[in-house]
Amino acid sequence: MNKLPEDSLKQVFAEHFKNLGFDVATEVANIYRSADLVVVDEDKKITIIECKISNVRKAVEQIQIHKLSADRVFIGMPFRNPRESTISMIKNACAGLLYLMPDGTVEEYISAPQLNDWLEKTKNRLLDNMNYRGA
Repeated sequence: MNKLPEDSLKQVFAEHFKNLGFDVATEVANIYRSADLVVVDEDKKITIIECKISNVRKAVEQIQIHKLSADRVFIGMPFRNPRESTISMIKNACAGLLYLMPDGTVEEYISAPQLNDWLEKTKNRLLDNMNYRGA
């Protein structure tokens, strides 16, 4: 699974959340970045997942802008035993960590806290960019 391309990783996470009944879009324009995955629940709560094969530091940098329009943010990557410094970096960024396990399942390794910093305008623009048509 270490050779999994990033696009395939995004698709696995997208299918996981679609199978759970969430609205999911990939590569959604968000402010001046693109969110890898946007997951929306029935209450219009937004989760953004930045997928990376290995570069957690880069993912932490990228999610900083996503926190302005999301209720929660995660880094999604293939499973590996994380270093304590990696866990601290993710938690300090107010993010969570999703792992694609070797058996193909998805595990929430670090829970993402609820964010309250988003701006209603940026959240609504993100929903528009993903052509969200929920209730």
